[in-house]
Amino acid sequence: MKEIYCDNSATTPIYPAVIKEMEQYFTQIWGNPSSIYARGRIAKEALINAKERIAKILNCNPNEIYFTSGGSESDNLFIKGCFKENSAIITSPIEHPAIMNSCKAIHKLGAIQITLPVNKFGIIDMDEVKQIEQLIKKENPIYASVMLVNNETGMIQPIKELCNYLKSIVPNIIFHTDAVQAAGKVKLDVKELGVDALSLSGHKFGAPKGIGILYLKDGIKCSPLIDGGGQEQGLRSGTENIPYIMGITKALELTYFGFENHLYKMEEFDTNFINALFNEFSDISINGSIYDRVAGVVNVCFKGINA
Repeated sequence: MKEIYCDNSATTPIYPAVIKEMEQYFTQIWGNPSSIYARGRIAKEALINAKERIAKILNCNPNEIYFTSGGSESDNLFIKGCFKENSAIITSPIEHPAIMNSCKAIHKLGAIQITLPVNKFGIIDMDEVKQIEQLIKKENPIYASVMLVNNETGMIQPIKELCNYLKSIVPNIIFHTDAVQAAGKVKLDVKELGVDALSLSGHKFGAPKGIGILYLKDGIKCSPLIDGGGQEQGLRSGTENIPYIMGITKALELTYFGFENHLYKMEEFDTNFINALFNEFSDISINGSIYDRVAGVVNVCFKGINA
């Protein structure tokens, strides 16, 4: 029986072109990019090239790209690295555990957490957010973190609107979005979104597990979680994993070059799949909303079945 894999939100298979891209960095260009001799310099050039290629997709500067071990580390690095004593952070109740548990960690250090309200579909309710404007101003949070796409329901959060609103009432706030589940499903343009930081995880879009990206706007002060040789502009020490870095770079390019055509196919398949579900089952409902949702992530429940 042929397997039909339906859980790309959990992880994706590696694209064959990504494996091919990575091979030469295992067998030929295997130098340490921190070394000053020729083999190291070649590896360093690859690292610089990767940041330039990713920056072009995300619409940022290459020096604003940092490589991590994945989305969880990127989230932790932002939340814990930007923490200041007695600071406040804004989050939502629908965040990934990497954000939730990082917030718990800084709460133990004295941080105040402001949780934004969501509506019955699991989307940030901007009208209710505005109802707590005085609380937000009073606590004067230094940063916020709200995911772009929910990993279980696929609901798209109003990041641009929320970011603009928070910055209008707390001008110096630093806004981060966990875009791990958004990659390949929505356009990722950090300037258009208005965000100051963004997390990605390679294995969600055709790269290997164990490699991630943190976009961090130039000028934001963030302390490292890992001390060592000062790689990644001093923010993330440890010898850079060049094969995986080139892998995530290639995967991101494959994901976003020709994105409109890819998105059209996803939306067509998504519509057909949902229609087939409703035609086949009478006692079925969508968790979240049929609207304001990315194509490709469907969360359903069946009446009378506890799952």
